[in-house]
Amino acid sequence: MLPWARAATLIIQPPADRSSHRPHALISSSPVNDPAYRLNAAIQTGTSWSNVPKERLLHLTATMAENLSPLEQPSEKESKYYYYGLPSVPRLVARSSREPWTVGENPEGYAKQLYVVEGHDVLRELWNKPQAPGSLRDDMIRCLSQLDWKTMDILRAGYPRLPQQGFPTILFVTVPPGSTTWKDGVGFALRAKSVFEKHGIDDVHCEIKEGHLSSANSETFGPDRHMLERSLFIDDSIFIQSQFMSGIGTNIGRLRKDGGEGTKGLYLHLHRDGEESPTVVSLTCRHVALPTKTPPEAKVSFVQPGNVTLLENLSEVKDGKEQANNLRRIHQSSLDSNRIHESLKPEIVSEIDFCHRAIARYDTLIDKHESLSKNPDLRIIGQLHIAGAAELVKPDATRPHGDRWMRDWALIEMAQGNHNVPLPLLQNQIYGLSGKFASKAWETAYEYDLKLLNAPKPHPMRTASQAKREIPKPPELLQLDGLVEPYEIFGQGSTYTVENQADDKVLMVGKVGGSSGLSFGQCNKLKSVARHTNDSGDFTSTELCIVGKSNRGDRECGVPFFSRKGDSGSAVWTTDGRLLGMITSGVGVGQARFDTTYATPFVWLLEDMRNKYGLDVRLPKKGLVEF
Repeated sequence: MLPWARAATLIIQPPADRSSHRPHALISSSPVNDPAYRLNAAIQTGTSWSNVPKERLLHLTATMAENLSPLEQPSEKESKYYYYGLPSVPRLVARSSREPWTVGENPEGYAKQLYVVEGHDVLRELWNKPQAPGSLRDDMIRCLSQLDWKTMDILRAGYPRLPQQGFPTILFVTVPPGSTTWKDGVGFALRAKSVFEKHGIDDVHCEIKEGHLSSANSETFGPDRHMLERSLFIDDSIFIQSQFMSGIGTNIGRLRKDGGEGTKGLYLHLHRDGEESPTVVSLTCRHVALPTKTPPEAKVSFVQPGNVTLLENLSEVKDGKEQANNLRRIHQSSLDSNRIHESLKPEIVSEIDFCHRAIARYDTLIDKHESLSKNPDLRIIGQLHIAGAAELVKPDATRPHGDRWMRDWALIEMAQGNHNVPLPLLQNQIYGLSGKFASKAWETAYEYDLKLLNAPKPHPMRTASQAKREIPKPPELLQLDGLVEPYEIFGQGSTYTVENQADDKVLMVGKVGGSSGLSFGQCNKLKSVARHTNDSGDFTSTELCIVGKSNRGDRECGVPFFSRKGDSGSAVWTTDGRLLGMITSGVGVGQARFDTTYATPFVWLLEDMRNKYGLDVRLPKKGLVEF
């Protein structure tokens, strides 16, 4: 019996006769001529679905879906609002669960959130095993081979305002918008559900949603407008000014206006024979460093910030100056009118003084941006040193049981010219976490988890020791040092033992991106899968999935997200200062913000640089050097 045979059999059989394998008489008066019956019979006889033409399979699954009365097609309202609360609000296509959608009367009053999977050790062990024939992941990929899917994520979802409904574990399958009907999708969702059941997992449903797998570089977006509005008036223009700092997480782009922008990631020291001092390089994504039209051997210079971001910032600073001027005039008019009480005048005078100082800061920023726009050479930070070949990295002799992942890294050799700090002193540090808005984002990220842990109906796999957690205080300066090993996330690897196996502790992570700035999220411990297509056909890669919990723009944008377009290359780190991975892509639809973020573990990246390219790259020696 194939993976989803049991589910299909139980659905098609009459409830009163569990032993019979004949379809219900109400479904078809002639079982032999009923496509759903033939589909079920083929399952039980072991038919290989790889040999069934796609059109025929879709017809059979659609016919079967028509006969499944308990699974009703979602209404237009449900399809549109089912994922309300996720950053991009994707559209629901189909789902295997029969649980009714209970917030239909007021969908905008209840925001759905995604959560990482905790516990469920059996699922994690089976799903994270190396992809091989007969494994859970391989069975799932084969099961959905004729569906035009792009990503698979196993996460939990639910409504924070309705914790009594629980937070079930779900396989989320992303398909391109408009590519899949409900009739097609529900058949595939049921098949996916039964694949889990074949492997002994009976509490995971499948949901198919629309979306795109997109690289996290940006062609048209500058920094998030909400970030800019928040920082200009309230946070002393820190975000815009930070784009000119020597730290990591700043926006970068190519000097030539021939493509998108990304983020300056981790600093590394490249040691070469015969050289006393290491070369300082910065890690970013290959798709940021090299557009497809640029030959790999071409010299590429990088500027900070990128051209698009510089102009976006200039426009926002001018808007900020105008707002400050308007506010100053309003306060001055109130003061001149003599209509206000004497006790309020000192406060009005203070507000006017604040506006004058803000205008002066904006004038300084305007002059700086206009000068750098006219003289882009003043923004050059370095040149491309090397970019790894854009291809799938497969297991080899050095990592026989490793994962397949997409190589997407590049190293930029830093130039001293426009740096006001000696290059060897550049450190991987995160500043200002104890500031007003950064600390609020830090606390909010942990509060999301605490609310879920203390819900009236907690997740059934949660242990008693997880009932209470304290929120750690954010440091003023976070020194990034040390690597998170893959076994700490996925529970497997050459150094995996019972003693060091991954526990139920959630990895709270953060990043500073060149587009969205500071944000916090959680690292999922179940591997995600992305599907790619090239001239040779389809292939899949393993991805590290991160779910957003808070960011400094929360109040303006309404929902937490971890990254957006323009954050490619950003370093992801744990809140205790260890390095996890580099952002490469994300999943979303219709806008720049991602529902889920994908990253490549740093351990994989550094191993690839050393083993494949012979690069002796190391983290800078730990030292709290402020600049």
